[in-house]
Amino acid sequence: METSEKTNKISIYELSSQYLVKKSDIKTIITNIVCLVVGAIMIMLSFNFDAAGAASMSLLIIGILFALYGIIMLCANKKSYFTEKTGSKVKREYIYYDDKYTNTLSTIIANRDYEKIKTIEKASTSGLRLVVLYSHDMHFASIVLEKYIPYDFELISKCIICFDNEALEICKGIGKHIPKGYEPSTDKYQQKTTFAVSR
Repeated sequence: METSEKTNKISIYELSSQYLVKKSDIKTIITNIVCLVVGAIMIMLSFNFDAAGAASMSLLIIGILFALYGIIMLCANKKSYFTEKTGSKVKREYIYYDDKYTNTLSTIIANRDYEKIKTIEKASTSGLRLVVLYSHDMHFASIVLEKYIPYDFELISKCIICFDNEALEICKGIGKHIPKGYEPSTDKYQQKTTFAVSR
């Protein structure tokens, strides 16, 4: 178990950073290139119509939009987080609750009783939220509770970073389905759990 002092406004990505790498997502790059190519083809086809008309103009406009989207996204080159150990892409999810559940959720996180998360009524937006990072292969997850304290959300619990079986329990607790082909392994991270202190 590792413990380090953190400020209340640090992000969950920073708390989990030693287990993550930030890099370009190859799938996203390929998708953007495909959009650019499809857009270029549509633009060329729009000029090959025998007669100008609504169909030709629509094809041209859609082609321009596809091409622009591809160019803009390629230039932006937005990077994603992946687990350092397995290379699985990491997603972040915010789950909002009424402030009255502050103590309940704090207890759930402290006791690592993630199954009980399902029993708490969610809110569309609120001053209380769970922030969860989880990898696509569900062998990594981190969870922390944040509360809105003007003028930003701040951590009010320890950030729990866990792996393998416990990571899977977090994913199931927030309603995620076990991915197809999931391999329950105990050697991915050797069942390690880390606590990053927020206060």
